[in-house]
Amino acid sequence: MGYEVRMEVVTPERAKQLLSHNYDGNRVVRESYVQQLAEVMRQDRFIPDNGQTIVVGSDGTLYDGQHRLSAVVLSGKTYVFAIAYVSDAKEKFKTIDNGSMRQAFDFIELPDKKISAAVARVMVAIELGNSSLISCLQGKMTSDYCVDRGLVVRYCNENPQKVLSLVKRARSMRSAVECGSVRAYAAFIGVVEYVEGSQSVIDEFVDDFNNLTTSDVTIASCKKAITKVGMSPRTLDVKWLVGTLLDAYDHYRKHDGSKTLNKQNRKLELYSDAIVSRREWLRGQAT
Repeated sequence: MGYEVRMEVVTPERAKQLLSHNYDGNRVVRESYVQQLAEVMRQDRFIPDNGQTIVVGSDGTLYDGQHRLSAVVLSGKTYVFAIAYVSDAKEKFKTIDNGSMRQAFDFIELPDKKISAAVARVMVAIELGNSSLISCLQGKMTSDYCVDRGLVVRYCNENPQKVLSLVKRARSMRSAVECGSVRAYAAFIGVVEYVEGSQSVIDEFVDDFNNLTTSDVTIASCKKAITKVGMSPRTLDVKWLVGTLLDAYDHYRKHDGSKTLNKQNRKLELYSDAIVSRREWLRGQAT
């Protein structure tokens, strides 16, 4: 057959050896993706035994797996990989990765797969990344690259009820004003719960927001502002929507009866700083 798969222990030294024979026709290594994979490995969240092989020619040339191996070197971790040794690999290389690209939602088993994956992507960026709130809202670990789909799948598998709860509450908020994306409302709820470490007050806010007629003037003003912007021809901006909701939530929590919601950018900055502090505290607790 000219094809043999071996399970091999790949240390950083072995990874360097394989990379030293990297095929010249391989894609340019995406350093940002290597850094992301390395961080996943450092957190012991990388799954090497997912059926995906590292492809090596019979002469030792590396044809597939350069990013994973580079991450092994960078992280200093050791993994057992399935390495496929293929004869005539240079010719067969043309068929690698030519199929349809699988998305994270293809691998999760939750209802509403696409929106569940989108919400999980935001939460992974918030909880596991090192990026600002703006990047998190876009589902990015940093401003340079997106969240690895493996992390999204794992987050859904480990936190199914949390993801489904965020989707359910976000859908209810979206229905209350009939505009904006479910992902944006879920991001707002997720940010507040992560920063505060609880959901009691945010649940009260969401319940009041969903009422046809709210008794709170701040929430009424918030819904009016969202609806007004949502009725315009342009798409409702996620950054503006989350910032407005955060501004309204802070006034609601203070019970100051404010009807003025004009500090979107300021609230995004404050919550971004709060996310960083929360991450550092939680990581300190884990060590």
